[in-house]
Amino acid sequence: QAVPYKVSTDGIAETQRSKHFGENAGGGMYSTVDDLYRFVQSLEQHKLLSAATTSLMFSAHLAMGDDDHAAYGWTLKPFGDQQLRFASGSGFGSKSVVVYAPTSDDFIAITSNWGNTPILQIMAGLFLIINDLDYQVPNKQHLPVAADYSWALGRYSFPPQALQTQLMYDSDNMVLQLIDGRLFLNEDLLVSKSDQRLGFSYTDELLIEFKREQMIITINGHQLVGQRVRSAAQSVGSNNE
Repeated sequence: QAVPYKVSTDGIAETQRSKHFGENAGGGMYSTVDDLYRFVQSLEQHKLLSAATTSLMFSAHLAMGDDDHAAYGWTLKPFGDQQLRFASGSGFGSKSVVVYAPTSDDFIAITSNWGNTPILQIMAGLFLIINDLDYQVPNKQHLPVAADYSWALGRYSFPPQALQTQLMYDSDNMVLQLIDGRLFLNEDLLVSKSDQRLGFSYTDELLIEFKREQMIITINGHQLVGQRVRSAAQSVGSNNE
């Protein structure tokens, strides 16, 4: 079994595998891409469940917005004249996703032992490619030059509840860190955006910039300002300079 990893605010760290005793539906399965395909095919061929029960499993039971619907254990997503069956999971340094199109027999599964793998973006790109649709391959030139931000590395403290309210973060702190020559904000890889600002690869709604001792996050018209937290040793060094 692969060792699970995650990017934490202290850098790359190993994580403990999920441990389950007895029957457990959430996070209790270890598998491979090949076996996931066999599993999907066994459902399609009614080898695991009867035709009636399988039909019930893949029926829309709850609207989820954007035309998506919840089935039993799966999400149903429209794509042209097809209905895709989608499932994903994560936990303790692992992520996985499965998408299956019963009409065309298109199947994609991604299993990762890195908790920060952008599996949804990878899956979407692969699905567009196999359907001969346009897809923009990620470009390393979109990554910021890490050396330009070495002066800004560190922890930033934001006003109480600001990050929770706007970003649903559980902390009042954000950490800008350098890992393997790339910039991360907490667990998210940073890319270059417009006006020399930074952001996440999967959204343009959030922009980040640094001014002196401040990290400024702009999201949906709101501006959050965090102050850099310096250690006692850094403060003494600064005073001596």
